Amino acid sequence: MKLNYIISFLTLILINSNLFGQAKKFDIENGEIKPIVQSIDGMKSDSLYIKSNEWINYNFKKADAVIGSAIDNKMIRFTGINPSFAKSFGYTYDLEFTVRIKFKENRYKLTIENLRSGNNGTFANFNLEDYYKSNGQPRKAYKDFVVGIENTLDNLNLSIYNYLTGKTEKNDDW
Repeated sequence: MKLNYIISFLTLILINSNLFGQAKKFDIENGEIKPIVQSIDGMKSDSLYIKSNEWINYNFKKADAVIGSAIDNKMIRFTGINPSFAKSFGYTYDLEFTVRIKFKENRYKLTIENLRSGNNGTFANFNLEDYYKSNGQPRKAYKDFVVGIENTLDNLNLSIYNYLTGKTEKNDDW
């Protein structure tokens, strides 16, 4: 009898945790970054598009320069840089990422189109798959690098999600 109560309680917790909106995290399998489809109830695609443009303007000094392309109310593609995201082999690396956000009613899809790493303003493409073993675990030499990428991308989606849902840290009270 106690076991039934425990199972019911745990099921209720799991259901409730999925009902309340939370920013999703990227799933990286053997170096492949799966897109995120993030639900936001009550927001039309045009509102999501407008708010995403606002987010870009708040977070980038030259928003026009980072937006690679845009289709009104459907898609935005932008490029950003996370400086000093990881240290490996005695060097500090920056991460350049190109992101595409597509909009539909009550949701957006965030896809990482390109990643480049570098330092001192020089970037090079890399194959994330090379940083993983055949068993799907990051190679020891690249563990900090992989964790830095995961944190950068997850924080990116969290920031976008929080802005779109009104949970920003920006304080406009004068």
